[in-house]
Amino acid sequence: MKRNQSTIEKVIDRLAEEWLGKNGVVAISDEEVEGELCIVFLVDLPDPREEDYPQEINGYKVIIRKSGQIVAY
Repeated sequence: MKRNQSTIEKVIDRLAEEWLGKNGVVAISDEEVEGELCIVFLVDLPDPREEDYPQEINGYKVIIRKSGQIVAY
């Protein structure tokens, strides 16, 4: 089943309530990888452990990516 952008955005909105601020998650976004929409957890931990995060949510693969320093202006 091909998933669309609006569907993944709804999943991300729901995830934001649950995951932002938890396990170092500072942002959640989507990204297309090899033609497949994926969910990206951006974390501010030096060495995030993949096992602390889901591998898949609602059929979307989850990618964990370390962020650089985030500074408010």
